[in-house]
Amino acid sequence: MSLLDSLITTTTPAPPKILVYGTPGVGKTTFAASAGALLLDCENGAGAVPGLTRTPFLKSWPEVQAWLAEIEARPPEGLGA
Repeated sequence: MSLLDSLITTTTPAPPKILVYGTPGVGKTTFAASAGALLLDCENGAGAVPGLTRTPFLKSWPEVQAWLAEIEARPPEGLGA
């Protein structure tokens, strides 16, 4: 079998990805809460947003990596639009 036989000509649907950027207080976290998202809390400023599912305050890159690995291994149920 030639490598050319393994060419892919179809598309594979993927979940949407989004990066929200803005100045403090513009409503980024509130927007995320409206989407049913899980917030990785790296700024410790999301506690006042009702309806937001968030991690504890993550103070280091290794903590973020640990959460990402956990989410990948066991995706939380009931999140997402």
